[in-house]
Amino acid sequence: CTTEVMIRDGVDDSGGIPYGGPNWWVSPDITANPGTPDEDVNINLGLPNPITVTPRNSGSCAIPASTAYTVCLGWYLPTGSVPHPLPAANVISCQPLTVPAGGWAVGAAMPTTFTWTPDPVAVPDGHHCLVAWIDLTADPVMNTPAVNWDDNRAQQNIQFVDSSPGVPQSGSFWMNPQEMISDRGIELVFHDFDPGARFNVVLPAQLEVKNVTGAKAVRATDCGDQYSENQSFLRPCSVTLQDVGPDARIMIDVSRVLAAGKIDVKNETGSKGTIDIIEHGLVRGLKERGPVGGATIRFEKR
Repeated sequence: CTTEVMIRDGVDDSGGIPYGGPNWWVSPDITANPGTPDEDVNINLGLPNPITVTPRNSGSCAIPASTAYTVCLGWYLPTGSVPHPLPAANVISCQPLTVPAGGWAVGAAMPTTFTWTPDPVAVPDGHHCLVAWIDLTADPVMNTPAVNWDDNRAQQNIQFVDSSPGVPQSGSFWMNPQEMISDRGIELVFHDFDPGARFNVVLPAQLEVKNVTGAKAVRATDCGDQYSENQSFLRPCSVTLQDVGPDARIMIDVSRVLAAGKIDVKNETGSKGTIDIIEHGLVRGLKERGPVGGATIRFEKR
């Protein structure tokens, strides 16, 4: 029989490498701030955040009692190629554990909870990811090209937010160019904001806004020209959107991006809602273009 420990990349992950399902960046086995409005969305800087990592025995035989294993948690920029091992500064904690009496049955889960109080000086705010992995001699972590190509580690994209009062409502999304991903694009989908909501979106250089639906782009600044769709700007610029309606969308072409860049979004009217950011692309070796990354930014009324 086989010994296999898995942290799922998606709810339908059966242990295959690579994982072929969508949304591999939202592991169901990494839960941040469970049972709170921040669940799997925000990590609060300077405050304690409970994080549960739930590995399971996905092999074909029980793991004997007293078997030693280690559950580790870290953070990194969201990318399809999170390194292993992580840089020491990005490792949050590793918990040495042993399988309890009775053994670890096939299919059973063994949750482990961490409490992390990130230092606002050492951990930047904005879009990053939590990374969890298992060190088990019988099932070593594979240093494969992408974190989602290993059933022994996974990631949960998350926002690191400043918890001090008076902070402007803003969020960000990191883009990381990948040689293994082509035909890349980003879609911003706005959900449940009050009528008349207004946002300021700061785009890095080389992005091309392809389409805006359900909202009105009223101006662009620092772009060297007035805003127009299907236009690429040579330096970072700021686009203001007003009258953002339900399920408004922005499509952005990022195929020209040559270096890591960040999209910043500021909620100028303070209305409540969420923005889903979905990164699309064609992964080398696959036939169809699909999701390759993403995050959710939640805004609460202040």
